[in-house]
Amino acid sequence: MIVFTSINTGYLDKALVLAESVKRWHPDASFHIVLADYKEGNQYICELVDHVEFLEEFEFGLDKAFLFQHNVVELCTLVKPIYAAKLASNHKDKHIVYLDPDTMLFSPMDIVVEAHGESDVLLTPHLLTPPSSHAHIVESEYSALQHGLYNLGFFSCVGGDNANLFFNWWGDRLKHICSTVKENGLFTDQKIVDIAPIYFNFIGILKSKSLNVATWNLFERPLVCENAQFLIENQPLVFYHFTGFDSGAGQRKIDQHHTKNQALEALWQHYHQQLRQQSTKVLGSTIWCFANFEDGQPIPNKARQYFRYCVENKHDFPNPFSTQFQTLWANSIGARLFELSEEQGRKYLKSISTFFHAHNLDLKGVVKQLQTLEERHSCERVFLWGYNEYAQQVESTLYAQSMQFEHAYVIDKNLPANDRVIDPMSFSFRTSDVIVVCAISAKNDILSQIKNQKIPAHVLSIG
Repeated sequence: MIVFTSINTGYLDKALVLAESVKRWHPDASFHIVLADYKEGNQYICELVDHVEFLEEFEFGLDKAFLFQHNVVELCTLVKPIYAAKLASNHKDKHIVYLDPDTMLFSPMDIVVEAHGESDVLLTPHLLTPPSSHAHIVESEYSALQHGLYNLGFFSCVGGDNANLFFNWWGDRLKHICSTVKENGLFTDQKIVDIAPIYFNFIGILKSKSLNVATWNLFERPLVCENAQFLIENQPLVFYHFTGFDSGAGQRKIDQHHTKNQALEALWQHYHQQLRQQSTKVLGSTIWCFANFEDGQPIPNKARQYFRYCVENKHDFPNPFSTQFQTLWANSIGARLFELSEEQGRKYLKSISTFFHAHNLDLKGVVKQLQTLEERHSCERVFLWGYNEYAQQVESTLYAQSMQFEHAYVIDKNLPANDRVIDPMSFSFRTSDVIVVCAISAKNDILSQIKNQKIPAHVLSIG
């Protein structure tokens, strides 16, 4: 058996707790870590780990533009099916299990091995029985519909062609959509797998309450401890998923719904003790190598989203960790919106990300016209009428191609007025100004307004 997990360096202690529990119950198992970090600076020695797969081993491992788009959770989940496909291809007929780093085994996974007699790939649902209370319906059932029917903190396969087929399909999708845009039906690596059992008839669903126990399904899985063994409905607990351990979210759920369960309290205390013991064995760095810009400034998640959704010409930014993109982000209207209002900024990114997956429009013609106006007419200011994904792509192009315009300004009645968002009814335009109409659905109305107001500017339109 091969068991593997996927982490960044900050999760090494959890991965070692998992590794120790795997070796305890499956002494002959080989334990692998997929480390979403570079090898340099992360060499460490631990007898519990048989192999570490570093990011350099992946085809996109050196593609900084690709890596920048993903936060640590997205990158760690993205590599899971890709490494699983490699294992399935190289180890035919061998049992291969993935477990999230914040899981821990409490008894052997015999039930998983036995289930492979009928299915080459196995998944576990978040829930097995309908919740009855309104609180659990909202927190568990509705949540599963948003985040995915199956918890992919676990999956198992028998190496071979079928498993390889599934993992290649899953990994290929994640290279394009491993993000959290619930409005588009996306949640990192999980939501897309809802349809996998329809596509692949060799996928089985494990319905044992002893597997993948976590706060979201405790209402249907009462945990007890008898003779120093944790049980679920008189069956040994196989593994528990300690989701929300670091953030405190898991403990808050327990305090809210399971305060009288002493077995559950003992389980979490035991895990905490195991973490403290394993943390002394971690010799590598615990700082994710993609956490900061090259100047050491932390990269906000909104900057990653901006690059993913709003910068079409990514080839112009081969290294977004550098000051080139950092300057674009710092001076962008999107960053300005976040400075003025976190709520407004998040609203903008939400609308852009939803729009991004549904539309695609070639802006090369508009960019070429902008270059001509800059060169021949000494145009100095650009006004983007309608602040949407097209406007963001035009804005990023201005910076990437070093056009000699001032900051791009925005005309959009839905945005709060500031030094970059102007009101066309009261603003004094110049003949050297350029207006780019980005709001396609309102284009005719905007063009009529420009004509009626006799705005003395060059006018370009998208679409």
